[in-house]
Amino acid sequence: MKMFHQPSNRLIGCYSTNGAKASRDIARLKKYYASVTFPEELVHGLDDLIGMESEREIVQDALKFLDNIKEFQSDPLLSPHTRFLLGGAPGSGKSILVNALAKTAGVPLITMSLSAFGAFPKKIKTILDLIFGLAESMPAGCIILLNDYSAVETIGTNQMMFFHNHLISKIVKNKNAIVFLSTAADGFKVPAFYFETNAFSQNKTITMQPPTLKTREELIKSYFKKYQLNLADDVSTDRLAKNTFGMYPKDIEYIVRETMLYVARKGHDIISAKDFNDVMLTMVAGEMHNKLTEKERISTAYHEAGHVIAAYYSNPDYILGRVEITPRAASLGLTQEEAGEEKHGLFKHEFEYSIIYSLGGMAAEKVIYGETTTGVSADLLSANACVALMYQQLGMDENLGPIVFDDENGFCSDKFFYDSEVIMQSELKRLYNQTLDIIKDHRIQLEALTQALLKQEVLLGNEIKKVLDAADIEAGIEPKPDKTDSAT
Repeated sequence: MKMFHQPSNRLIGCYSTNGAKASRDIARLKKYYASVTFPEELVHGLDDLIGMESEREIVQDALKFLDNIKEFQSDPLLSPHTRFLLGGAPGSGKSILVNALAKTAGVPLITMSLSAFGAFPKKIKTILDLIFGLAESMPAGCIILLNDYSAVETIGTNQMMFFHNHLISKIVKNKNAIVFLSTAADGFKVPAFYFETNAFSQNKTITMQPPTLKTREELIKSYFKKYQLNLADDVSTDRLAKNTFGMYPKDIEYIVRETMLYVARKGHDIISAKDFNDVMLTMVAGEMHNKLTEKERISTAYHEAGHVIAAYYSNPDYILGRVEITPRAASLGLTQEEAGEEKHGLFKHEFEYSIIYSLGGMAAEKVIYGETTTGVSADLLSANACVALMYQQLGMDENLGPIVFDDENGFCSDKFFYDSEVIMQSELKRLYNQTLDIIKDHRIQLEALTQALLKQEVLLGNEIKKVLDAADIEAGIEPKPDKTDSAT
């Protein structure tokens, strides 16, 4: 159970017109998992936040309102936005943004998780009266953060209707507080939030976005400083930032902290790039488990080497990352591309590169053994899902046309399904044959990488590049330009 502190009477008296009553209300709110935090107790303001440029700009309305609260109370038509709905995944920085706003505005922050109504369904009126009564006693204003809106749906229909009605009445009457409903994207349809009766019902929705590459790099540097890490020379914040695409600040901090603990468990004094790589890989693929038989080791080595060869010699943008034959949660081996340029959209040829990569392991098994193993199942699912997306959802076939296979918004006839299936099957066969040709044309490289894997079990980007360069020279071809760096 989370424990809440009791602010000092001195702080309470600075912000409330009735310090004694406010102190009692704060103590009562603690029983309902609510807390009050004063700006003196907060560390970071809006200017201290890394990234969140658009989000900080939007909440400037709250600062404007709190700076001139008496003026806007007397002339409500001029009032800026006074309610904000923050939506985003856990760890996306919603609470961090609200805390920083309270610090910058210099006003108290009243926080409550609405999941408490599940524990106290008969105390809805009591809790809301306490929160908004406390807010009214603060003439300079405050921020009310109502967290986890979706939890209200668990309290029952009657209680939920009562909650909405009472919350609406409180929001309309309360002109001192800025109300935040902080929840995931499914909480955007909040009746009380969109209820409009007067100028004090001004609303603004903010969707927390994953940080950009530049922001992720700044976050990583700040976490390095926070945890005072002793880093090896091969650790690159740029490379780590690229490998954390789509992650939120909490996710990135978790990786940094977990790597610190991982190295401590290993008894090492210095954190290397490989340590970060190991931790991130474990998060995605799971922990390593029992060793393979010698026969399985060899077939798995050919399979994983096939993925690398197929991708490396077909895709000019492929960056060697990591390949291993150490069994993990759901696989006998693993191949991982090193992150390169940040992409938010893909062309058709890039989908085809992805399919060739997925089919590389199967093609290698076919070339070496004349048949394939059960290890191709996940690869085939990936390739089939990719080609279905291309032709049934993205209109990437000229014969089918720019149409979508969808029950509600597109074509869903049996004929379209049959036609698209025929095209998908044809394309998969074409790309598989192309992959077979790549493996056959680079048999020397396949054998060299397989032997290196059997010897070392795990190879990183620069190690893979050395093996392939030597094999290229042996085969009489010019090695490809180096796209790896010391961070891989």
